[in-house]
Amino acid sequence: MKTNIFFIYLTIGLSFLLVMMSCSDKEGFAEAPNFDSGPFNVKSLGVDSLLFSKNSVNWSFLSLSVNNSALSLNDSTLRLKTKISSSGVTSVYQIKGDWFTLEKLDNMRINVTIEENKAKGRSLDFTIHNGNGFRKISFVQAGH
Repeated sequence: MKTNIFFIYLTIGLSFLLVMMSCSDKEGFAEAPNFDSGPFNVKSLGVDSLLFSKNSVNWSFLSLSVNNSALSLNDSTLRLKTKISSSGVTSVYQIKGDWFTLEKLDNMRINVTIEENKAKGRSLDFTIHNGNGFRKISFVQAGH
C-alpha cells in the first residue's frame, strides 16, 4: 500500500515538473539590448570606442553612475541631447559629462568617449533598457 502511494505522489510530482518545464511563455518580458557589459578597462590616456549590440531592439538610456555615485539624467553637471520621435516621445541620444560622452548612434551602436585622466582612477557605469530588459555597461579608467 505504501509503495502504491509513493508511486502516485511520484507520478503527480513528475507530471507537475514536466508541465512547468514545458512552459516557455515569455509574454511580458522584453528583450534586453545585447551589448557586452564589460567592465572595460581604459588607460589613463582615454579612449574613443564604438560598442556593437548582438541584437537590434529600441533601447534608451536609463541610469548613470560616476565613481560609484548615481546621477540622475536631469543632473545639472550633465549635458543632454534629445530627439522627439514621430509619436511625440522625447528620448536622450547623447549624454556628456565632465570627462565622458555617451552617444546612441542607433539601436545597435553606442559611441563612448572617455577623456584623458590626469588624476586618480575613476569609473563610469550606465544602464540602458528596452522595457523591462536591462543591460548595465561599465568602464574603469586608470589614473596617472
